[in-house]
Amino acid sequence: MTDDLTLFNDPQREAILHTDGPMLILAGAGSGKTRVITHRIARLVKDGVPVYKILSMTFTNKAAREMSERVTRLIKGERPVVSTFHSFCSRILRQDIHLLDPSYNSKFTILDMDDVRKAITESTAACNLDSTRFKPAFVGHFIDECKNRGELPGKVTVNAPCDHDKYLRIYTHYQEHLRNMNTVDFGDLLTLTLQLFQKNEEVLRRWQEHFDYIQIDEYQDTNHVQYQIARLLAARTGNLCVIGDADQSVYSWRGADIRNILDFEKDFPDAKIIKLEQNYRCGQRILQAANAVIANNQRRKSKTLFTENSHDHKIVVAELEDQREEGKYVAEQIHKGIKSGFSYSDQAVLYRMNAQSRSIEEALMRAGIPYAIVGGLRFYDRLEIKDVLAYLRLLSNTSDDMALRRIINVPARGIGKQTIDKLAEKAASQGTSLFAAVLNHEEKKSPKVAVFAHIMTKLQGMVTTVPLAQLVESVIIESGYESVLMEEGTEKALTQLENIKELISVATDFDENAQEHTLEAFLEKAALVSSMDDEQRGDRVTLLTMHSAKGLEFGVCFIVGAEEGIFPHSRSLGSRSEMEEERRLCYVSITRAKERLYITHARSRIQYGSWTRNPSSRFLEEIPSECIEQWRDEAWSVGFGHSDPASRSKIYYSETIPDTKSHNLAGLSELASNEIEVIPEPQESHGSLRLGMKLRHAKFGVGTLNKIEGEGDDQKVIITFNSVGLKKLLVRFAGLEIA
Repeated sequence: MTDDLTLFNDPQREAILHTDGPMLILAGAGSGKTRVITHRIARLVKDGVPVYKILSMTFTNKAAREMSERVTRLIKGERPVVSTFHSFCSRILRQDIHLLDPSYNSKFTILDMDDVRKAITESTAACNLDSTRFKPAFVGHFIDECKNRGELPGKVTVNAPCDHDKYLRIYTHYQEHLRNMNTVDFGDLLTLTLQLFQKNEEVLRRWQEHFDYIQIDEYQDTNHVQYQIARLLAARTGNLCVIGDADQSVYSWRGADIRNILDFEKDFPDAKIIKLEQNYRCGQRILQAANAVIANNQRRKSKTLFTENSHDHKIVVAELEDQREEGKYVAEQIHKGIKSGFSYSDQAVLYRMNAQSRSIEEALMRAGIPYAIVGGLRFYDRLEIKDVLAYLRLLSNTSDDMALRRIINVPARGIGKQTIDKLAEKAASQGTSLFAAVLNHEEKKSPKVAVFAHIMTKLQGMVTTVPLAQLVESVIIESGYESVLMEEGTEKALTQLENIKELISVATDFDENAQEHTLEAFLEKAALVSSMDDEQRGDRVTLLTMHSAKGLEFGVCFIVGAEEGIFPHSRSLGSRSEMEEERRLCYVSITRAKERLYITHARSRIQYGSWTRNPSSRFLEEIPSECIEQWRDEAWSVGFGHSDPASRSKIYYSETIPDTKSHNLAGLSELASNEIEVIPEPQESHGSLRLGMKLRHAKFGVGTLNKIEGEGDDQKVIITFNSVGLKKLLVRFAGLEIA
């Protein structure tokens, strides 16, 4: 291995040479963290520590594999023990799970997510409870939250969204069901290991003696159980080294507990604290912006990144007319990047929500720019988009049997394969389409087929009588697709809902700009767009969510949709802790850029089929003006999102309340807490409702207001409830109260 420590800066060298006792390495973005921790392992080996006595844990198999390969190259010998938490705990349980509970043996199987959902459904039924009310997604979330805290049935402090005793009954049966089958879920791998250590001192001592040095990467992403396992394993020697950055903690929705890294010094008063603040990735202005934004958070470990890099371009903040112009602008700047010497793969577009990719994808395709989506499908390749398009295909062409087969039982209507096969036989014998067989089917033979036929007949009557956007919205509502996703309420379902709502926006844009306003023309455009998938895997621009961007870097980055309600997300507007996580996500996104950073926002954009005007993101206001080069199309001079600080400052009343006038919402209410100074302005009236406020419903409990539709007696609201997820309610019947 190389022993030239002059290749490292002083804090890096200090971290590598520190061996005994607890240590916290606060590793800023781009500070050479991985190089430091791999060389620290190599230094321990050089100093005589057997490689098998060093345990390193991280969060992904990819990260574990890369770290193992790096260390192996450095020490040129035996592979180190580098593992994910789950893999390590599985290894422990394979050896000793029977000592915790003799019902288990070493050949236990690990359930995947589909198996878990089935097991929860079976347990719900066994408890004589209705799975349409106690949905597997919500019960699963409750169980996950319990296991993230190490709580198995009998010692549960986690509050269920509603009917706590019944949720607990399902959890208890579910856990017994798994034990009887000699199976575990991913949460069990951690929770059962912790219980084993807590209840069996001999097992704990044996595993403590396995390792003299323990190192944990991405410590800000650990949950409570992982934290306790690490403490117990390191208790014999005290040689626990954790590496992380509280400013990059963006996974609380997965159970990560930022307190683990914030409170490390309380848990280990004699811990050595080392800050890696020199950044080797970004330009000075990019770092200055990131430092300024994250400084507005209260829950963090103070540090200030700096760099000696020579490149120091200003951040371009571009103000565009709408999402179409935003996409066009991004494509133009990518072409300029190519002329400046950057490749396509040097450039990336980051967005907060998957649905935002659609307008960017279309702009890149129009400009002939190859791209790839990380961690997701292209917009028109997504399951929910294909489903809605299949409805539209069938409305356009009733002979399209493939489209009918795709959607006759989507969402689930209880129409099985046997029924479909009988309909196909009838169609074949009569020489008609499958759709004709559906329409002519006798209701008494299959009422469910009749319901589907009624839906399609109603939609058929709208094809030539309403605008395309209204037709698409009607398909989403009448088919039941919207209600199913809203009732499911999971993160995945909400993302799918955002995507199909974005398809309404596509249709609205088509209504306004297409030369031929027919359903066939729209479907042709969608088919051509989805077929323009360049199969080569070469040089291409990367499109990805901000969460997916963590750990990556690019020469040129575009952060799009920097508007209140998009970034920060609308679900964070009523919560200080969630807003701080959005700000950490902003910090992560800014520090992905090595040389050039563009941040775009639109003065108006089509969301969910309607034009909206949101103010520019509060995070733009937090970036020092000397770091920014403003770009604005010449057609606009004053109005929403003006970059002048004096005018923009009127937008933000507080950390949690957006400018309600800009959001088309109404006057101030009891939402304002004692900590918030509210400056009232004239407001457009929507009663007392405002985006982001907390509301209470008699049945669903407390939720966050996401959207307001209509006026008067027809006014509706979309609320994300803590208990049941997304619900659309008619205000005059909902009986809502301010929470």
